[in-house]
This record gives sequence, structure tokens and C-alpha cells, in this order.
Amino acid sequence: MKSDKNFTYEIIIVCDGSKDQTSNIAWDYSKKYGVDKVRLLKLVKNRGKGGAVTQVFFFLPFLSFLFFFLFLFFLYFLFFLSFMIQW
Repeated sequence: MKSDKNFTYEIIIVCDGSKDQTSNIAWDYSKKYGVDKVRLLKLVKNRGKGGAVTQVFFFLPFLSFLFFFLFLFFLYFLFFLSFMIQW
């Protein structure tokens, strides 16, 4: 991956508000590799894993819409493909 100049990535770490050191470790990685590569979303209140996942979709609404439309496109493609096979 290091040799491929077109390969990009972004790591999003969500701290669910627990008292462990997740946010400190993630912050150190963000400083080391840059905020464009490692992002930290820190919740104030401990909401558990489900709350953290829910918050990600509130912070990143574009991605949720993108996944939704890609899923619809995939379903349409499967329907079209099944129609063409039967024809």
C-alpha cells in the first residue's frame, strides 16, 4: 500500500465516553499521522458501542446517505440482472 500513490485511507476512531485511554491513544495517532488520516470523535457521555455507532451517523450524514443509495443501486442491479437471466 505504501508503494501505491493513489491509495488513500482515513481511520475514524469513536471514543464512546468510557474512562479508558482510547481518546488519548487516538489523539496521539492523530498527531503522529495527521488529522486527514486519523480522526477522533469523542462522546461526552458514555453511551456504549451502540450509542457510538449511532453518533457516527449523526456526525457523518453524507456517508449514511451514500451507503443507502449504493444499497438501493445494488438492489436495482440485482433485480435487473435477475430479469435479464429469465428473459
